Amino acid sequence: MNNYMKKQSPRYSLDDSLGYLTARFSGAMLKRINLELHRQGYKITSGHFPLLVELWDQDGQTQLSLSEKLHKDKTVTSRILSSVESAGLIVRKPGKDDRREKIVHLTASGKKVMDEVTVLVQGLLNSAKKGISKKDIVICKDVLRRAYKNIS
Repeated sequence: MNNYMKKQSPRYSLDDSLGYLTARFSGAMLKRINLELHRQGYKITSGHFPLLVELWDQDGQTQLSLSEKLHKDKTVTSRILSSVESAGLIVRKPGKDDRREKIVHLTASGKKVMDEVTVLVQGLLNSAKKGISKKDIVICKDVLRRAYKNIS
């Protein structure tokens, strides 16, 4: 093979990139969630939502446990907790065995907001799935879980 016939790299298409497509969907979904939360007067963002869901599903978790479940470092988790705490949605209490450990609980206001916001977010997700079969959604979720596992 001479110098003029160098092997070319395959063409890279963003429209065929799993990473790009998932990031684009995620960005659009988070933007839409933030818009609706703001429009309806909620004092939370899509960044707060996963943490609140974790507490809604299992109240009384440690900050460390929340950091691990959300795959966020402790500083980022602490910042999110401070924000939702100042909105009156959570309260942090000292641990029973180690007073330095903080146990996080939803407040009554936080539970009420989650009852409402979860319905709102689910409605937005349902809109995004419009025209897509349940089978395709199951396959999509499975593929994303496996791809995540492969890179983790």
